[in-house]
Amino acid sequence: MFADWATSIEKKNKPKEPDSSWRDIIRQIGKKQAATKALDEWRPKKLVADDSTFPNEEVVSRSRAYLGAWKRRNFGAMANLISPQVGEESQSATAEMIRSELESWSLEDYIIRCRRLRAARCLRSRRRPRTRWRSPARADAMDP
Repeated sequence: MFADWATSIEKKNKPKEPDSSWRDIIRQIGKKQAATKALDEWRPKKLVADDSTFPNEEVVSRSRAYLGAWKRRNFGAMANLISPQVGEESQSATAEMIRSELESWSLEDYIIRCRRLRAARCLRSRRRPRTRWRSPARADAMDP
């Protein structure tokens, strides 16, 4: 009972958020419609390095940027490239999260051979992203 009373007092004392303007509401509707259209048009695909469009694919260029930043140990640049949904409250906190996860790993080189894009959206999660690796010798043995 005390917890309910304390919660109601907190809600009562919390400052009221200002109402959205019509311009903000229309902007939000436009963003939602654009996102819905993009999701409806999206189709799963597999990107292969042999394809001429492979280097120009956004996911490939962003992956290269992320891995290049990691190779240079630029955790701030890596923080800029991940989704805000998996990041921390601030850019520097996100960079620190990445540093704590990857500082003990050094990336000497990388090869992007293919990328399977299976889902256009995923559920929000507060879990930290993990990276799966294979040593170059093992990756060669596993590729068809």
